[in-house]
Amino acid sequence: MKLNVTKLNRILALAIATAFTIIAGGLSQTAAAQKYSHRPRPNRFAQQGSTNAAATTVFNGGRDLIDDAQWTKAEEAFAQYISKYPQEKNIDAALYWMAYAQAKLRKFNQSKDTIQKLLKTYEKTIWKEDAELLLAQLPTPVARKGPLRSALVILSR
Repeated sequence: MKLNVTKLNRILALAIATAFTIIAGGLSQTAAAQKYSHRPRPNRFAQQGSTNAAATTVFNGGRDLIDDAQWTKAEEAFAQYISKYPQEKNIDAALYWMAYAQAKLRKFNQSKDTIQKLLKTYEKTIWKEDAELLLAQLPTPVARKGPLRSALVILSR
């Protein structure tokens, strides 16, 4: 009987080792996939590459306001960041988040203008797909003549 218990312990140990190997292999494949992905990593919401603490504070404050759904304050924070720190590395991200806040505030024309500025100024931005998706989600007014035209203007506000 002692021999069978020893064999059982060895089999159990081998099964556990195999399970850990499979789990570890799966995690390393996920990490490798993320490493070579063209999409930004999850921390893309935070400012990258700035040495200016004040700029980082304004940018991160704007992101916190987005997270808290304080759209007006977020729009103002990103507008401040863009005007006060035009040489910062993440102006493209600030433009995207400002357009996002504007869309939430139903400032559709401003949001569209901000997105177009982002796409024109930063053609190779990592925010391109997000900006294009946001742009596609914005309502497009239908130009009509007559009494329906004024109703459309009221509805788009």
